[in-house]
Amino acid sequence: MPAKVNRTIVLKVNQEIIHIINLSDVQDILLQENGETVRTTSEKFAAVIHEEYTRWLQVVRTVSVTIDMYRALQYENA
Repeated sequence: MPAKVNRTIVLKVNQEIIHIINLSDVQDILLQENGETVRTTSEKFAAVIHEEYTRWLQVVRTVSVTIDMYRALQYENA
């Protein structure tokens, strides 16, 4: 969610997402796709996203990955 969103709204969206994830139809699809759900808070989720972004940004910069390289790999694996 964008910064400065009212905390009440963030909590409501989080509740709704948890409700949706717990629906049996959604659980069936997640199982078929080898998906995994993790219950967490929006703050913890934001921290994970920030950590992953930072880690992968370093990888991209270290090996000088470009969009063209990424697209080429997509086509090779299609």
